[in-house]
Amino acid sequence: MNESREVVMTAEWVRQYAQSIEAPLTQVNGNYIAPPTMIMLFWQLFDSWKQEDRFLLHVKQTYHYVCPITSDMTLDCTLTLKKQRKVGSDEYKVYLLTCFYQHEIIATAKTTLMIPGE
Repeated sequence: MNESREVVMTAEWVRQYAQSIEAPLTQVNGNYIAPPTMIMLFWQLFDSWKQEDRFLLHVKQTYHYVCPITSDMTLDCTLTLKKQRKVGSDEYKVYLLTCFYQHEIIATAKTTLMIPGE
């Protein structure tokens, strides 16, 4: 399962997010550098991970950056289900969010979600 979305980074969006988590705003070449955790907001643009009428627990996340994401970028992001397993009645899903800028991978976020069994 692969799902792709375009993510347009704006100065206002980066500024608002940084303020909401009380992170310092840093600039490079006149553009804001997005806080490292901002990549998690990109999930809102995807549908494939959502589970109707099911409770999800965010278990683990890791980030890897080749370069900072800045407010002048338009990213092409892909969400991929990498692994799925059951432990008892609980289900675990591992997703990889890959962000491309000018056809090069610049960031990834690996996230594990748990769907508790009934």
